[in-house]
Amino acid sequence: MLYADPFLTVYCCLLAALLGACMGSFLNCAAWRIVHGESVLRGRSHCDACGHVLAVRDLIPVVSYLAAHGRCRYCGAKLSRRHVLAEAVSALVFVTLLLHYDISLQALEGWCVAGILLACSFADLEGYIIPDRFIAVGVVLFITTLFFDPQPLQRALDGAIGGLAVGEPTQVMYDIIDAVEPYMPAEKPRYLMGVGTPSNIIEGVARGVDFFDCVMPSRNGRHGKLFTWEGTVNILNEKYATDPRPISESCGCPVCRRFSRAYLRHLFKADEVLALRLAVLHNLYFYNELAARIRQALDEGTFSDFRARYSGNLEKRA
Repeated sequence: MLYADPFLTVYCCLLAALLGACMGSFLNCAAWRIVHGESVLRGRSHCDACGHVLAVRDLIPVVSYLAAHGRCRYCGAKLSRRHVLAEAVSALVFVTLLLHYDISLQALEGWCVAGILLACSFADLEGYIIPDRFIAVGVVLFITTLFFDPQPLQRALDGAIGGLAVGEPTQVMYDIIDAVEPYMPAEKPRYLMGVGTPSNIIEGVARGVDFFDCVMPSRNGRHGKLFTWEGTVNILNEKYATDPRPISESCGCPVCRRFSRAYLRHLFKADEVLALRLAVLHNLYFYNELAARIRQALDEGTFSDFRARYSGNLEKRA
């Protein structure tokens, strides 16, 4: 429908851009207010610097920023470029979704999802948080759309394996994957939710799983548990108090290239936030390298040897 008439295409794209810019302006403002403890629905929009209430002409997406040369009309303070970028990006996203899905329910669903993701991004950029109310609104919108079109849920669940890694024995998890994997769509990748340890990932790949998500490398890192090719290292142990070696001599991450076990342990004991950052950085590097080695082993036809060497051994203490 959209591409049948060039005039209609341009007209609809302009409307989508306007709607997207307005939505981006609102979501960016809402994210800022939530992060700074202000009400989203009560109170007029105001300058971040002087607090002066903004007039209608100050609230036109993109145009107001450009007309004022990026400064507050009342105090002259320089405005953050993020405001106009949020509006422009939102407009671009809305137009792109319209062109992709045409005038349809799917385009509306895409706008809703994009709005939630943009709102979360704006809040994350402003205060490094993702407000629960944004997630709640997203869940409500998603459930509402299912009454009109159940296909998104079916598409989302195709290829996904969930409900595991919640305390059951590891072998039970493997048995369930073995049981359900043959019935999954052959043309779609397999996604295993919330998994897991390096050995879990290796065993998952052996059972046909393609990708994973898990907080383990970051959560364990924040508690001083580090993954290496020689096994796990609990950096809080006393034996590392004067250990001059890196976390792993076979690791090429920035942490292992620059810092010793003793220094990292000292940071943890001193409650320095840098300890958490360095530990998480190391673990993420290890997981990325693990995935790269798995892909290489699959390409070279040596995955069976790789699995026999590392599965079950990477969680042992180094």
